[in-house]
Amino acid sequence: LRRMSAGGLSEPRLVTSGTRIGPAILKVLRKKVLESAVEVFTGEAVKSIGVADDGRFHISTGRSRFTSHAVIVATGGRSFEYARDLGLETSNPANNNGSMRQLLAELGLVERDADVFQFHPYGVVARDGSASGKTVPESVVSLGGFVADRDRRPLVDPTADRAAVVSAMRACIDDGAGLVLGGAPACRLVMESVDETELAARYPHLERQIGHARLPDGDVPVRPVVHYQLGGFDVAPDGATPIDGIYLAGEITGGLHGRNRLMGNGITEAVVDGWAAGRAAVSRLGQASVSRSD
Repeated sequence: LRRMSAGGLSEPRLVTSGTRIGPAILKVLRKKVLESAVEVFTGEAVKSIGVADDGRFHISTGRSRFTSHAVIVATGGRSFEYARDLGLETSNPANNNGSMRQLLAELGLVERDADVFQFHPYGVVARDGSASGKTVPESVVSLGGFVADRDRRPLVDPTADRAAVVSAMRACIDDGAGLVLGGAPACRLVMESVDETELAARYPHLERQIGHARLPDGDVPVRPVVHYQLGGFDVAPDGATPIDGIYLAGEITGGLHGRNRLMGNGITEAVVDGWAAGRAAVSRLGQASVSRSD
């Protein structure tokens, strides 16, 4: 384990396992689940959720039907859908998270700040001006990287938070002070003072992701991309919603981060919310039945 610094942090508070943390946590959680008595169904997509008179939920995936007294939804945000609908670039892979939000809205749950999204400042731009779908970790600023205009003039304090960095980059692009690649705008992520050996040690896969985009001088062209949904459904601290028995966890909830999430908190939010919602749902279930019928 190691601690790292990044934009918006006054102390190195990002904890990583080697160079990443998400995959390490997911590996442990997956192992625990598979070793438990939990029954796992893959390749299922929820199509409908109904509430019976006895308070139980009936869930259909098209292939299977499930009945339970408690449901936890942890499908993440709808950043991909938001970016797709507005023609914006995003760091999110293609997904259908928005469909679950629609089902919850049809049940009567209300979102707060549904239109508030956070942008990742360092979306990698290919040499033809297109988005590569990759991002450079913001923690590279702890190694000496900074964002600049086309003449390598720094745009903002590299340790500033995401909102400040993104705002400075947008101003640079809007003023025509950025790079133009294939007719598309970008800023420079200047890496000349970054020790390449340390960079490779900390981010062993990074060069493979950005090597094709690097400029002859070593800089990486970047521009902000949709990254994280800050709005979402209101929940209690244990993930409970106004619909008794439905609990939410992670990015599908809203209000925790306000309008400017501090980077590195997404996984923490998911794990802590999942723990709280899981305990609450188990408490509600008690000895109630959970069944599946084909």
